Amino acid sequence: MKNPFIDMTAEATRRSVDSVEKLAAVNTAVFTKIAQFQIDTAGHFVAAGLEQAKRLQGAQSVEDLLAAGNAFAEASLNDGLARAQSAVALVAETRDAYLGLLQEAQIADVVTQVAKKAA
Repeated sequence: MKNPFIDMTAEATRRSVDSVEKLAAVNTAVFTKIAQFQIDTAGHFVAAGLEQAKRLQGAQSVEDLLAAGNAFAEASLNDGLARAQSAVALVAETRDAYLGLLQEAQIADVVTQVAKKAA
């Protein structure tokens, strides 16, 4: 003989485990992307700094120094804007993933409530 309470408890437990697994997958993906983004950014700025140091070593005049500084500032600004846009896209992607999980949970809750009322 089946016990409805045990069935409902088992179903709730299964859904909880599924939700936690999905949340863990989203978190793992987000943390991986953030870590890679930080590594890429750090590597880029180290390389850009070395390149700028080489340019400054080759300067023959104040004009050369100013031109190298201006070029570096412009490149840094453009790169900084691009990296900021990438960070915003990563945050938006993360938000969308979390919203998807919330919507999925809400739909499951509504289905469960309808099933309880029908029973």
